Amino acid sequence: MKEIMEHVKFGIIEPSIFIIAVDVDDTQRAQSISDYIQQDLHGVQRGESTFEVNFNDNDYSWEQIFRALKERMDLNEDVVYLWDMSRPRGKTHRALFRTQIG
Repeated sequence: MKEIMEHVKFGIIEPSIFIIAVDVDDTQRAQSISDYIQQDLHGVQRGESTFEVNFNDNDYSWEQIFRALKERMDLNEDVVYLWDMSRPRGKTHRALFRTQIG
């Protein structure tokens, strides 16, 4: 995970790529989230609970992705992190944004 985040930070991974890290103890919910990421978002598993997704490879908006993940989670027990690298408007440097669900 640390290596992936450094690749994102230093621009080795393209800006259209985002990382999803899943911290879910329930096997059934974890499998449901994993299936959604790999099948619907065309994500690639990069670790036990880490996935790389190319935002340009799917037709979902951020809001749809958040909603779909929340539907598969127990918001009192589960946590899903999304890291997105983008260039803030008018800036030349890249910024790494983390969103936490749950």
